Amino acid sequence: MSEANQSLYRTFLSPLIRLAATEQSASAARRLHPNRMRFEMFADANPWMQPVAAWADSVRANRGPVSADNPFLAFERLASDMIASGLETWGKARDAMSEQIFLSAYGAPWLQAMMGLHADQATPGRRVERDPARDAAVAQQATDLALQMESGGLPEAAVRALLYIRLPGGMADERGLAALRAISSELPAAKRLGLARFKELVRNQYLILRLDEERAVAAIPKLLPDDRRSSEAALALIRRILESGRILPEEGSRRLKRIEALFGGIPAKTGRERQAELAAS
Repeated sequence: MSEANQSLYRTFLSPLIRLAATEQSASAARRLHPNRMRFEMFADANPWMQPVAAWADSVRANRGPVSADNPFLAFERLASDMIASGLETWGKARDAMSEQIFLSAYGAPWLQAMMGLHADQATPGRRVERDPARDAAVAQQATDLALQMESGGLPEAAVRALLYIRLPGGMADERGLAALRAISSELPAAKRLGLARFKELVRNQYLILRLDEERAVAAIPKLLPDDRRSSEAALALIRRILESGRILPEEGSRRLKRIEALFGGIPAKTGRERQAELAAS
């Protein structure tokens, strides 16, 4: 369907758009793009924003830390958690709606018949024969992953630990990928991983966890360096990444405490525990 639409566009619409488009209209379209407009509206070039700069300087000059029992600080954290929960709920509803719309549109029998799919429902599907070469490749991959389970260093341990913690909530989202990328970006420049190597590392650690999760987690201490300070820094990074995202579910919090024990760190307080302390105070 996509290829057919692209061919129709290139044949009929693209020549007309090329004739109608000018450099001036393209420049206006770029400047009026919503993602650009929302920044320019609040930029210093906007005369209506000039007083804001003076207000910001005044606030910076008189800024001071608040006490831990400040009610506005507790309200800020409560509001932040409520906003995060609301966005999470909205995101799930949006994803479910998008999936349903997609399946309803592209799963329509008349559209699939037009594209030559499922034209004869009475024809039984062919039984896929076993492929010895594919089975051998899968078995070899499992063997290679088992050998890598206890090999590697701090990057492998940190990525495996973060994947293990986030598995109950699913990793197929942009925040999960950004969290994993943060591990690579905070390594020293000499040990920083390229994008291709990083993707391979994440893929291998995920497959290792799927192969034998219990054994993979138990092997994490063997990947940690002798330098305790490096392990504590990696654990602090994992905590910071998790705290910057969604609130961990109960299973995720349980897994985090296990990882903290493996890394030899002091268990951090969970979001629910911090909320309980704030409520008690």
